[in-house]
Amino acid sequence: HYDTSVHSPGAADDSTGIAAILEAARALQARKDTQRDLIVLFTDAEEIGLEGARIFFEEHALAPTIGFIINLEARGGGGRATMFETGRGDGPTIKAFAPLAWSADGGIDTTSLASFMYERMPNGTDFTIPRNQGAQGINIAFVGRARQYHTAESTPENLDQGSLQHIGSQTLEMASRMMQAQAIPPKGDNRAYADVFGRIVIHLPLWGNWIVLVLSAAGLAFSVWRARAVTRLGPKQILQGALDGVWFISASLILCQGLRLLAVPVETSGQYYILLRRLPWMEASAALAVLALAFILMSGARAQYRRLLGYGLAAITVLVNLVDGVQPVLIGAGTLAAVLSLWPGAASRTQWGGWIGSVILAFALGIALQIMAPQAALIFVWPVLLAVIAMCVTAAISPSLSEMRGLLAPAIATIIGGAWLMGYGHLVFLGIGISLPGALGIIGFLVLLFVRPLVPARDDYWLTILAVVFLLASVAIGAGSRLAEPSKATAMAEKATRLSLQ
Repeated sequence: HYDTSVHSPGAADDSTGIAAILEAARALQARKDTQRDLIVLFTDAEEIGLEGARIFFEEHALAPTIGFIINLEARGGGGRATMFETGRGDGPTIKAFAPLAWSADGGIDTTSLASFMYERMPNGTDFTIPRNQGAQGINIAFVGRARQYHTAESTPENLDQGSLQHIGSQTLEMASRMMQAQAIPPKGDNRAYADVFGRIVIHLPLWGNWIVLVLSAAGLAFSVWRARAVTRLGPKQILQGALDGVWFISASLILCQGLRLLAVPVETSGQYYILLRRLPWMEASAALAVLALAFILMSGARAQYRRLLGYGLAAITVLVNLVDGVQPVLIGAGTLAAVLSLWPGAASRTQWGGWIGSVILAFALGIALQIMAPQAALIFVWPVLLAVIAMCVTAAISPSLSEMRGLLAPAIATIIGGAWLMGYGHLVFLGIGISLPGALGIIGFLVLLFVRPLVPARDDYWLTILAVVFLLASVAIGAGSRLAEPSKATAMAEKATRLSLQ
């Protein structure tokens, strides 16, 4: 779409899409990829209700002839372009899109988790109209540099040229494949899919995750058997490990929501756009808070300072619900975190108990998601399998967890799985971090599936000190966002843009 906000020159949203489409069309002509007709559609009135797209797809004579759609969007001024939405029944589409991981400049970013999340948001793009009519296609956007979204700073000079190239290259290569393909991808079964570092796309039928879960269950059973034989691991220790995970996720949710209050402006007008400008600061603050909780969990401080943690988390829960309004999910998370903090003996004290218990919790959450939302279940199911593989190797060669060779597998899993999860954590935060920054806690919990056996289960003074340092830093960064991105400056910039447009 070529319209933009009245407050913005719109270099990103969506002049980037216009430029990428024009260049892709030129390149397709030069390649002579003309086996099929290509319709280039530029719409207006997207920002006020998708009206241009609605009129075309409901009234234009060409609309019924379209077999596949590539839509381009932007929310911000940079970052990697992610394929975040498909038509319903996307299996054939994903199979056609996956090879772009090697042909598109910079590879591709995509996951069925993003598609699942976006469909449940109130947002919409031009692609929403044909998608609801049953059309097949893909929707690509970049969402980095959020401070430029609908502001005076969205100029060609501030636009990330790499983002333009990334979204344009995917557009060109996908259009080229569709114009040369024997058949346009039809509607099929939905799939669970995600890229791995931009160069490989793993995609499974939704029932395929059940096979992954069965393999994980077998690996867990073997690991428990080996650990019990050597270390006398018992059910109580495993339960404590699972409760550690519950505490970590719930404490992350409420603590990060409390830190969010530091970035919320007093003014209500334009709050969303002000928070967008402060989003990088909020992400850094939340990430440090999650890291601090991980150190508290692994250092033994959770048991040593249980009253301080319990009363502190309870106070944050009350504060969040007083300031932001009553939110049942956050009340539940905060209450759970406080109770588990105060509960004597709830914290795990053994490496195997903490490790196996947390993996079993993630396994159970993966089953729940696989039943309720199979497109999103991969965020739990796939890391669990990787953690179980590392666990089986360790259980086979060094079940005592006392030899370096036994820690090699979880160390490798930490590097690979941790890097993959942190990339998706960044994407998740860009999508929902304004309203639910504690979502990073789930990513942190999944990373702990690999890290947990690498840290001895004992009271560690230095880890506790690091936890305090990171927690103080998260508070400082969260509060500092108001100084770094003052709301007054944002309002003045938007006023200047309105005057220049007039």
